[in-house]
Amino acid sequence: MERRSAKRDQILVDIDIAHPGAGYCHGHVENISKSGVSVIIREGKLSDGQRSVILNLRVWTGNEMLYRKVYCRIIRHEENRIAMAFAENDIVTEAIVDDLMFYQKRGRKHDARKPEQKQAAAFTAAAPEPMRS
Repeated sequence: MERRSAKRDQILVDIDIAHPGAGYCHGHVENISKSGVSVIIREGKLSDGQRSVILNLRVWTGNEMLYRKVYCRIIRHEENRIAMAFAENDIVTEAIVDDLMFYQKRGRKHDARKPEQKQAAAFTAAAPEPMRS
């Protein structure tokens, strides 16, 4: 399967990109799939000859900040956007991507509820059932 046709989910995760022999880049994940990731760079720059990097991912779960480290190979490098591939058959990376997608979907569902829906749901859950005769 061609990597560009893989199903990708949009996800906003802050990252630092560590590259050997240089400093850090900062940005966020634009799209992510089981096979790779597309990153938008906000600060810093990668050298044109850079072929592998370490992504330091930060994702807010709603209760705490998760920190994950993923090793990637650069497959396409544009001015402020980088496409990277994960190592194939890497169980740890697959688990990290699953976690990211889970928290992203959970965040979307949570944000989609209006405040009055949240209050109504809380009231319904707290209200006792009516007595039946």
